[in-house]
Amino acid sequence: MDETDYQESMLQKIMTAIHKKSIDPTLLSEIKDEAAWTKAKKRFVAEGRKDGIRKGMEKGVLMMAKNMKEAGVIVETIMEVTGLPMEQIESL
Repeated sequence: MDETDYQESMLQKIMTAIHKKSIDPTLLSEIKDEAAWTKAKKRFVAEGRKDGIRKGMEKGVLMMAKNMKEAGVIVETIMEVTGLPMEQIESL
């Protein structure tokens, strides 16, 4: 392993501790906190992406329903295609 490839301070601290063959409890705590934060960030990004896709799909369905309504498509057909309730379609 080429240690010069890892410039992050946290990784440098870990490698130093490995060379010393001991890890200070404070450093160990920092490592665990960093790992937990990294895991949390990945989860937040994934959740945000899913939420964004869901909201985008909802907006797309509403836009499609509105366009269909403006084009004169009957409400029952719009309901069948979009899955939206009649009240929501009529309010567009």
